[in-house]
Amino acid sequence: RRIFLSVRKDKNTGRWIAIVEIGTYGDRKRKTKRFKTKAEAVRWEREITTLAQNTDINGYDITLEALAKQWLEHKKKSGITNGTFSKYRNEVNAIKALPFYQTKAREIRLPDIEEALAALGKKYTFAYLASIKTTLSSIMNYGIDKDWLIKNPCTRARMPLRAKQGREIDSFTKEEVKAIEAHYKEFPFGDIVYVMLNTGLRTQEVCCIDKSNISKKNGVCYLQVTNAMNKDFGGRWVKGATKTANSERTIPISKEVYDIIAENCIANVKGLFITGKNHAYISYNGFVVRYKKFFEMLNDSISNPVTYRPPHCCRHTFASRCNWSGIDVKITQELMGHSDGAMTFHYTHIQEEDKVEAIKKII
Repeated sequence: RRIFLSVRKDKNTGRWIAIVEIGTYGDRKRKTKRFKTKAEAVRWEREITTLAQNTDINGYDITLEALAKQWLEHKKKSGITNGTFSKYRNEVNAIKALPFYQTKAREIRLPDIEEALAALGKKYTFAYLASIKTTLSSIMNYGIDKDWLIKNPCTRARMPLRAKQGREIDSFTKEEVKAIEAHYKEFPFGDIVYVMLNTGLRTQEVCCIDKSNISKKNGVCYLQVTNAMNKDFGGRWVKGATKTANSERTIPISKEVYDIIAENCIANVKGLFITGKNHAYISYNGFVVRYKKFFEMLNDSISNPVTYRPPHCCRHTFASRCNWSGIDVKITQELMGHSDGAMTFHYTHIQEEDKVEAIKKII
C-alpha cells in the first residue's frame, strides 16, 4: 500500500489544503481537507497517515453512532450480565442526544465533549453523568483498538462544575447503625438489613442466597457468594452470574449472621434466604418494597429516626464499618469482592467525628 502526501496553500482563499492519497496507480482513494493554518493541516495529515498504515481508509469515516452500535455488540458477545448490558444500552441512549452523535468519530474534539457534558449536566445527576462519560470513553477506546481512531479526547474531558443534584450514595452513621441493630428483630425484614450491614453483599447477591451458600469449617462460619439477580433481555429478574469474576468469593461471617440465614432457609420450602412470589427468588423490585417498609416501621417506633438510604448504602456502610474498626483496606477489598482497591476507598465514608478524633491524635 502506497501513501502520497501533500500540503499546499490555496492562494485564492489563503487556506492550507492537506491531501492524502492511498493505494496504487489507478486504484487510489483520496482525502482532502482545508485548514486555517499549516500546523493544523500537517497534524491532520499525520493522523490520517498513521491510521492508513493499519486499516482501510474507509474506516476513518465511521460515525460515533456506528461505533457505539459496534461497541454494544462487542459488549454483548463478551459475556457480561444482562443487567450490565442494559446499563450500557441506557447510557448509549443518553449519548444519542449529543450533537455530535452522527459526526465522524475522529472529528470529535475535547471542547465538543465538555460542552455536551455541561448540557447533559442539567438533566442528569453528577454520578450518572460520570457514568455516561465513562461509557463514551470506552466507545472511543474501542475505536482505537480497531485502529479507526488514534486518540480519545474523553480521557482529558473535565466534568461540569455544576450538575443536577441527586441522592448521593452514602453510608449510615454509627448512631444509625446502632439503632438498626438494636431494633432489627422487632420488624419484618430487619434481619435481612442486619445481614447486609454485616456482610457488605450487594442487594442482587443477597436475593440469591440459599442454604447451599452457608457452611461451617473448624468452628468458623462461611458464606459463599456465587450468584446474583440479573435482568434478562425481557426485563425480568432471574438468577444469574455475579457482577464480576472477583464478586465470586467466600467470606467468614458471624454466628448471628449464620443463624439468621440458616433459620430463614429452613423456613422456606425451597431453602431460600429471601422469597418472593410462589416461594421463588425475590426480584430486586420486591426487595426494595420490603426494605422501605422496614425503615418506615422502625422510624415510627424510635425517637431519633434513621435517615432512609437505598439498599446499596448498606454495602457502603459495611466498608465504612471496616474502616472504623481499623481493618486493613486490602482485607476489606477481599471481603467486598472488589478487583480494584480504589473502588474500596470510594465505598469508605469518613464521618465528622472521625476527623475530630484524628486531630486529637496529632502530637
